[in-house]
Amino acid sequence: MSLYQLIRANSNFRLTWFAMFVSRLGDGLYSVAIIWMTYQVDRSALSLGIVLGAFTFSTFVFGIFAGVVADRMNRRTLIISSSVLCGVTVLVIPLTFYFGMLHLPLLVFFSFVFGALTQFFEPVVRASVSNLVSKTELTQGNAALGTTESIGYLVGPTLGGILITFFNVEMVLVLNGISFLLAALLISKVNVPLNNMPEAISPTKWTHDLKEGLQFIKENQFVIRLFQISILSTIAYSPFFVNLPIFLDEGLTLSSKEQATFLGILYSILSLGQLIGFWLIGYVPDRIRVNLTIGYLLQAIGFGLLFVLSHPVAIMLSVTVAGISFGLVSAPFYSAIQREVPGRLHGRVFGVQSTFNGLLLPAGRTITGGALEFVNARSIFLFMGVLYFVNAFLANLLSKEK
Repeated sequence: MSLYQLIRANSNFRLTWFAMFVSRLGDGLYSVAIIWMTYQVDRSALSLGIVLGAFTFSTFVFGIFAGVVADRMNRRTLIISSSVLCGVTVLVIPLTFYFGMLHLPLLVFFSFVFGALTQFFEPVVRASVSNLVSKTELTQGNAALGTTESIGYLVGPTLGGILITFFNVEMVLVLNGISFLLAALLISKVNVPLNNMPEAISPTKWTHDLKEGLQFIKENQFVIRLFQISILSTIAYSPFFVNLPIFLDEGLTLSSKEQATFLGILYSILSLGQLIGFWLIGYVPDRIRVNLTIGYLLQAIGFGLLFVLSHPVAIMLSVTVAGISFGLVSAPFYSAIQREVPGRLHGRVFGVQSTFNGLLLPAGRTITGGALEFVNARSIFLFMGVLYFVNAFLANLLSKEK
């Protein structure tokens, strides 16, 4: 079944897909708007780093906790509540700015709260996929949800920039807030349970639930291997957005304006490649080990070749290959977890994975910034390629086909 057929045939999944799409589009708008709003409040690169860092830090702090909650609460209610609260949080930002009440500490607080609330949305949706589609449709379902991220980040930042240019940043944030409210409305129409509710427990047992999830990960060799792959993949990818502008400045004979334009093109090509990859994975045999191995090899090639490439067209093709590989590995990876892990533990396992990402991504970007003081940008891409090659080797060691 193709992604389009799945979305068309399954009304509950279709509602979830549109909710994710609207939310992702809002995320794309937010990624531009929050930067611009921070500069409106305090024109400082340090302030921008603090605001963005607050968001990332909260995803790290609340990731595991959100996973426990997702396994103990009605996931549908949880997704709706988090969407509404995300919308309200974002809407308060332009409101306080309009009344002259917005200052940097308050903006940092909003960013932290917003980051925490997002942990009760996407990871919970991922934990609910197995309740929306059949086991044989998991890869297609995850791929379809993955397309929402590609489309959202392909369209959202550009649309946000245009709206800021012709209107103002407050309007963009209002639209972002409304997108979350619309997502909540769409999820409220889903008429199947998104998890099997366990018996009610006291708050004192929540730590027991967390330990149960961690113990399952520790004792399941297949899941451990998947986590090793996920961690290495996150480390490998973390330098990209820091390294790419330096790479263009060091390695290409382009003016500053041409570099900025080409940078935007490469970001769009990466998202477009991901979209192609998610579409392709719906048509290949559903073999986890093989698909992950091929996908990570393509990532090694796509990023590793940037070590030697200098022609803009060749660079664009290489980034396209890297983007396609993301689509090829993401859906099989999530499907493998959903098949191997009991449904009652999905929230906790995805919560742990989200926490690792929340820690490793900013750490990797920070380390990359420091490393670029001593090595050139091409070497960083070579390093990324080597790590993805190691990941392909690890993926090939997976002992089961899920």
